[in-house]
Amino acid sequence: VLSNFFANCDALIALNQPAYDSIREFGYSGPIFIIPNGRDLAHFNDRDFADVGAEQKILLFTGFLNKRKNQFYLLKTLRHLPENYLLRLIGEPLNQDYKDKLDKYINKYNLTNVDFIGQVEFSQIPEFLESAHVFTSASTMEVQSLVVIEALASGTPVVGLSNETIDELINDDVGAWLNKNQKPSEFAEQIIQVCALSDDHYRILCENARERVAHLDWSNIVQTTILAYREILTIKLFMSDEDSDMLTSLVSFFTIGEVREYLLSAIIEARKSSPAPKGIFSRVKVPRWLESWIRVTSSTWFISGVTVLVSVFGYLFLRGKGKKTGKIDGKD
Repeated sequence: VLSNFFANCDALIALNQPAYDSIREFGYSGPIFIIPNGRDLAHFNDRDFADVGAEQKILLFTGFLNKRKNQFYLLKTLRHLPENYLLRLIGEPLNQDYKDKLDKYINKYNLTNVDFIGQVEFSQIPEFLESAHVFTSASTMEVQSLVVIEALASGTPVVGLSNETIDELINDDVGAWLNKNQKPSEFAEQIIQVCALSDDHYRILCENARERVAHLDWSNIVQTTILAYREILTIKLFMSDEDSDMLTSLVSFFTIGEVREYLLSAIIEARKSSPAPKGIFSRVKVPRWLESWIRVTSSTWFISGVTVLVSVFGYLFLRGKGKKTGKIDGKD
C-alpha cells in the first residue's frame, strides 16, 4: 500500500524531522516538505497562567481514553502525589474495557483525586488549561500532538514521557522530559518540582512554554504551506483536464481563505499551460478502470501473484490429501 501511495505522490508533507526520517526509511525518494501542525494560538495566548501558590494543584490531560494515550500510567503516578493534587482527564473512552481497567485501579487504591471530565467542546479547552498547573502526558506515541501544542501555547508547563512530540518540544525550560521507561514515582517527583517553584520561576517556565510554540501559529503554517505548493508546482507545472477537475474539487473542499485562492489560481494557470498531446498514443483515452490498474506498482502485482499461486496450490494439496484420507478410512 505504501509503495503504491509513494509511486503516485508528487510530494509528501512530514510533520517534523522524525516523520521525515521515517518516510525516507520507507523508501520514498521524492520531495518532502516539513510542515508542522498548526493552531490558532490566539485562543490560548490570551489566557492567564495558573496560580502556582494555590493549595490544590491541578494536573490535566486531554485525549481519548485508550492504551496508547496511557492514562493508566498517570493513575499510577497519582499514587505518589499528595492528596491535594487533582488529575483531570478530558476525553471519552475508545473502548469500555480500558475505562473499566482505569475504574478498577481507582477503586482498588481508593483514588479520590481523579476527575473524568468526558468530552468537551473545543472552545472550552483553553479554560481548562488556564486552571491547570501542569499538563501531563504519558502517551506511548504522538507524532505531533495538538494537545501538547495547545498546553504550551496557554503557558502550561508540560511533564511528559518520551515520544515524538515530547522529544521535539519539551525540556527543563518548559517542564520536564522523562525517558519512557522511568517509573511513575519519578514522574511524580518532576510534577512536584514544577509545582514547588516560586511564583517568579514558575512564570518563567510558562512564558518559555508559550514562546516554544509561537512558530506554530496558523499564520505561519499557511505561509509555509503556500511556499510548498509553489515549489512543487514549479516541478510539475502541467496537468490534464481530469487532474485539474479532481484537484479543484479537493482544494475547494479541504482548504479555505488565502490558501484556497492561491491553489485554485495555480490550477487554472497550469491547466492553461498544459501542452497539447502529441502522437497517436497520447490521443488514446485510457479508461479510468484501467488507469487504476496501471498505477499499481510491480511489487504489489508480484506479491498478489505469489499469494494467488500459493492459495491455489495449497487448496489443491489439501483437497488431494482429503481424498486420500477418505479412501484409507473407507469414507466419502
